[in-house]
Amino acid sequence: MDAGESAIGGTGPSAWFSEWQWRDGARGCGLRLVGDVAGTDGGLARPLAGLGVERAQLALPRLRRLGPDLITIHNDAFRPILGVKPAPLGKPMAENWAEAWEAVSPFVEATMRGESVFFENHEVEIDRSGQLEKGYFTFAYSPLRDEDGVVRGLMDTVVETTSSVKAERKARIRNGELMHRMKNTLAIVSAIANQTYRSSQTVKEANERLLRRLTTLGNAQSVLMSEDHEAADIRAVVESSLAPFRQAIGQIKVEGEPVHLAERHVFSLALALNELASNAMKYGALTVPEGRVRLGWRIEGEDFVLEWRETGGPAVTEPDSSGFGSFLIRSVLADDFNGEVTLDYRRDGVVCRLVTAEANLSFRRTAQHHAA
Repeated sequence: MDAGESAIGGTGPSAWFSEWQWRDGARGCGLRLVGDVAGTDGGLARPLAGLGVERAQLALPRLRRLGPDLITIHNDAFRPILGVKPAPLGKPMAENWAEAWEAVSPFVEATMRGESVFFENHEVEIDRSGQLEKGYFTFAYSPLRDEDGVVRGLMDTVVETTSSVKAERKARIRNGELMHRMKNTLAIVSAIANQTYRSSQTVKEANERLLRRLTTLGNAQSVLMSEDHEAADIRAVVESSLAPFRQAIGQIKVEGEPVHLAERHVFSLALALNELASNAMKYGALTVPEGRVRLGWRIEGEDFVLEWRETGGPAVTEPDSSGFGSFLIRSVLADDFNGEVTLDYRRDGVVCRLVTAEANLSFRRTAQHHAA
């Protein structure tokens, strides 16, 4: 059995707190009172009353700080807050929380003057894992008085709120980001609708194009929402963009390493790929069974390169005039990636190539290579 004993109190009657641990891991504690604790000089009797019940039964983490040095006694519910920090039982408050003493000492002093103090989600820098960390706690300090009303210590009820504070802050940031994204999305939708109707020959054609583009935008948004809201894996973006063309999916080969794209990249790439696939279905390689599309991306030196290449389809020629789809590919894609986009109408098929500096991307790569 390992045991330890600490003194509680200053001059006059004293209380000795003992804690022990049996070889089987069971723990025990006890109090030994020395001196006259029943009369007017027995200032510790009342603050110590009921301590054994408190240690064993209270669900909330609670501590009593007793005597001039505020010697600590706590219940079992307080132990998880300590982490790897040695148990403060029988030790002065200023010693066992030395790193946090400056932050809490004003509240302790107020309590020892007879005030009840409550502070919520208070930030305290503590060391309970071998290094300093920020924690958040809600404290309720109440003075402990003897029979004569003299403050002999304090009762400290504490609830750690670190997780809830961080979650609330994260939620506020996320809500702000969602509002910002909503405004951006509405602006994109407005621009797409306006340009689609202006560049279409008939209302039916405009409606079909608008529905396809908005569906693509919605799918891209779903990809973002299913991941970390700020970035998405390029393969997921590609798959969602090409989903409306499932009947030709066997003719499309996709390959490239894992890359995470920022939100602005996700939307512009999704719209551009959807336009390329739509044109391939109407005029290019996907109009015939033997036609093929190869879509790949890679790192070349300091550049990120993405290429859409059609082969095996009918001969293609560059259209006399460019529409909104061409604008999405040539201008919007290039601007959002801060790179260059070339769109070549070769006789053996369309080739679209995006080149941008690797540093322009918000992404994480791994050594693993995927091909489909």
